[in-house]
Amino acid sequence: KMEIIVMLQAFGTCRESEALGMPYRNLDLKNNVVIIDQQIYQVSNKWLEGHSMSDQPRLGITRVLKTEGSRREVPMSKGIRKWAIEHPMDPDQIVMTTQKGGLVSVSNYWTNYHNPLMKKLGLKGLFIAKTHSLRKYCISSMKRNGTDDATIAMRAGNSVEVITNHYVKMIVDETIHEI
Repeated sequence: KMEIIVMLQAFGTCRESEALGMPYRNLDLKNNVVIIDQQIYQVSNKWLEGHSMSDQPRLGITRVLKTEGSRREVPMSKGIRKWAIEHPMDPDQIVMTTQKGGLVSVSNYWTNYHNPLMKKLGLKGLFIAKTHSLRKYCISSMKRNGTDDATIAMRAGNSVEVITNHYVKMIVDETIHEI
């Protein structure tokens, strides 16, 4: 199931936490869009010690997103659509879970899925080996293909300023350093 997380980042502009919190129902095959309206969250044990929130779950799903524009619909890529058709599941099921059906935290994803794959592919330590680089790749690809900044910002759930100053510029700079 890791491939859907990679595709949601590389072709759907998802942040890691948005991809890991994606329910199947949000892969809207009827309208050919990915609906981004929730994400996974994790609270560290250190933060919980002696805090009034210590009775709250350490890992869960929240509809509170990073920015005001984070709640969005983006066009569904052919790869995401194909995956959704080939892997039907309960609409409320999160698209990637542990073997026991639990939520996959960002740190669990990095440790048990992403890093081992990057090592196996010989990519560990390279720019593209960072999961957030997949989102940067998606945003830069849209820019290179002529998508206007306002559309890119809307699809990425960020402001135009963040897109032009951080994502588009950064992927070009980092890619050049890796070559």
